[in-house]
Amino acid sequence: MARQKQAEGQRVRTGRSLYSIGITFTLCYSALAGVLSLQSSMNVEDGLGSTSVMVIFITSAFSAVLIVPNLIDFLGAKTAIVIGEFGFLAYIVANFYPSWYTLIPAAIFHGLTESAPWAGTSVYVSFLGDKRWMKRKSLSNDSRGSYIHRFFSQFWVMVGLGDLIGPGLVSLILVAWKSLNHTNTESSSQSDRPFYNATVISLTTEQDKNVNGVKSWSACGAKDCPATYAYNSTEEKLEKFLPNQIAIYILLSLFVLILLASVFFQVYFLPRAPAKFDRQESDRMDLERIYSDELNEINRKVEFKRQTFLEQLQIQVKEFFLHLISPLHLLVSPLLFYYGLFYGYRVTEYTRAFVSCTVGVEQLGIAMVIFSGCGAAMSGLCTWIIPAIGRRWFMGLVGVCHITYYMVSLFWLPNPESTWLVYFIGALGGIGELTLVNLYQGSVSLYFKDRLGIAYSTQNCVTNLGISFITGWSTSLCVYSKIYIQIGVMCLSLVCIGCAEVLFDRYDKQKTKTRLLAVKQKSNIATCPT
Repeated sequence: MARQKQAEGQRVRTGRSLYSIGITFTLCYSALAGVLSLQSSMNVEDGLGSTSVMVIFITSAFSAVLIVPNLIDFLGAKTAIVIGEFGFLAYIVANFYPSWYTLIPAAIFHGLTESAPWAGTSVYVSFLGDKRWMKRKSLSNDSRGSYIHRFFSQFWVMVGLGDLIGPGLVSLILVAWKSLNHTNTESSSQSDRPFYNATVISLTTEQDKNVNGVKSWSACGAKDCPATYAYNSTEEKLEKFLPNQIAIYILLSLFVLILLASVFFQVYFLPRAPAKFDRQESDRMDLERIYSDELNEINRKVEFKRQTFLEQLQIQVKEFFLHLISPLHLLVSPLLFYYGLFYGYRVTEYTRAFVSCTVGVEQLGIAMVIFSGCGAAMSGLCTWIIPAIGRRWFMGLVGVCHITYYMVSLFWLPNPESTWLVYFIGALGGIGELTLVNLYQGSVSLYFKDRLGIAYSTQNCVTNLGISFITGWSTSLCVYSKIYIQIGVMCLSLVCIGCAEVLFDRYDKQKTKTRLLAVKQKSNIATCPT
């Protein structure tokens, strides 16, 4: 009874920590997501916004290997999260006065720390799930992996809300500001442009013609080809993408306040996860000692004295390359790269070709709210789906969700009578994205539990390379070509992750057998007469 009460108290503490990190990081990410969703509109001139996003992810791909693992190993997951969120803050503040001399340096700084909060939260959630399992394993038959999957599903429900809150605030403030400032001058400007209204940029009668340089519905969706219009913009074309500047200042100020409040809470109230807890786990027989704060503080100080930063960096790079060429990582990498393609497709192609090109840029916030809301709901369902059907059947479910999303996107013919399909496609995309996230996050945490810092940093590196690829060819290929490419990469990645699952089971059985033999030999030595 006493042990059960202790486990119940531990469950409350780990649950409180999970919701604390989930909610505060969600608020920080919602501020960044809101700003990123506006980059292709408020900084459309000369492609400044899109270029800054590309700089972020290219820089992040390298920092994820050289900087982030050391941040997590030396300073711990909590500190890495906070440092990364200051990168969020720098990029948001730079948008108060966007130029090549402010936004690009801020994008570089943000890129250097971009992977830190993602890798840090992944390590932190793994730590909490492992801690819950350690305290509950004597009372439950659930595996370590099931606890970690459950924690990640709950965490990604909250992070999915960040994609809902940020664009939702963008849509709310911009539309409200236009409603408050609806004047006679605005009405007269509408009469000069009869095909548009003040809130939604949408075509009315001549759907199959180019009006005022704006693409027709027939060239939207999968048939959208940015190369035909991306390089010949005029001031008249750019004007409709630019939100009101005062509304942007209000929005940015709100995002800064949200981010600062969340970081303050994390610094002063969030418990610290032990640095290098994943390596301590592999080196100790009694894993419960991992969670002793005093012992870990001593270990951390000894580690600092034993190795200089350069020595640790050299070791880190060596461990990274050993991890990079490991069979399990090679099999998981296609899935990580595919997620980068999928995320980049959502940010660049869905928002432009399926939303802005049809129902209008002002509806982008609503579309992303539906996208993120359905994704968050699906992530919540994954909490029960994965333990119920198992990881291998869940891989098949991921494939079905993504194929459905791509088929509907390919065969939809945009027209004013079927605008509801814009939001339906977004709902399918949100469901597909969060099933994919739950799959690869749980896989990485389960396969590489002895080197989580390196594993999650490498994960972010490969994912950011995928984002860089799709943002790089965004204006060169038509949308349908990108869909075909992504279907091919998705099929390859699911085959590879299936092979990884089989290989991991084999490794796990070998480790269990070796451990049992060691225990048996130790027992024989102890009972041997002297």
